Amino acid sequence: MKNHAFALLASACILVACQEKQTTPETSIRFFARETLTKTVFGELDNGKYPVLWQEDDEIYISYKMGTSEIAYVLPLDGGRTAEIKPDGGISVGSESGNVYYALSPKAAQALNISQAKCRWRVKIPANQTPTAGSVDASAQILYARYDAGDVVPAIVPFEFDHVTAYGLLSFSNLDLSEGETISKVTLTAEADWVGDWYYYVKDYDPNGDLVVDYPAGSMEAASGSSSLEIETSSVSGIWFACAPVDLQNKTLTAQITTNLGTLTKTVTFPAGKGNFQAGHVAMFSINMNGAVRGNS
Repeated sequence: MKNHAFALLASACILVACQEKQTTPETSIRFFARETLTKTVFGELDNGKYPVLWQEDDEIYISYKMGTSEIAYVLPLDGGRTAEIKPDGGISVGSESGNVYYALSPKAAQALNISQAKCRWRVKIPANQTPTAGSVDASAQILYARYDAGDVVPAIVPFEFDHVTAYGLLSFSNLDLSEGETISKVTLTAEADWVGDWYYYVKDYDPNGDLVVDYPAGSMEAASGSSSLEIETSSVSGIWFACAPVDLQNKTLTAQITTNLGTLTKTVTFPAGKGNFQAGHVAMFSINMNGAVRGNS
């Protein structure tokens, strides 16, 4: 079994244009997504990296100071590599300090607003995904950005997104299909939760107040996670999926392939050094279906 990880497109350094500090209560702000780890579909493999492209119909959420999340729409630029983000109705804010902006993509990924008390955003990683031939299900590719303008009210907020989710690219070998047998679904059941509802911490969180950070910014914790992922596909190779970052080294993964004639099931174990799904990386692996158990659908 192979499990190679490839980093996705790295972010570029940028200059930020801001207004000088002011005490007036409101200003109109333009939001942009830079060419970085952005949404929503993978482009073709280029020099070992998968560029990720914005699409016209994307909707995301923006939050100011962890307040109520506001819907924003995406206007792709530069062939989808960057985008202008347009809040629905606009976000007009101004403060002498603490001007921090948060963004979550896609809109469907959000379960609740950011919890100010616990510094976390609750996100949904779909347990049922329908990938395309070259990319993960758009609703499953979850990205997050934070921009701290400090004590100035910015004229432009240049969001640089990071991946919340990890990615898998699965293929099957030695799959014994009968004549006329077609695949409709693949179910992957891991020995750990990796889809469902999760908490994503937007700031370091010290729940005990003892100056020990139990949940650092960028870490995740299962809320109502699930170990079972259903992938709607007819393919036997190049099957994309997204999941929470989870280390499955030395843990089992059960693959059940549903066909028009029944099911084929095989349980495998990731060896040490393999099966560590990391945010923003693609784990490529193959499952040898030799000896798979047949069952009725």
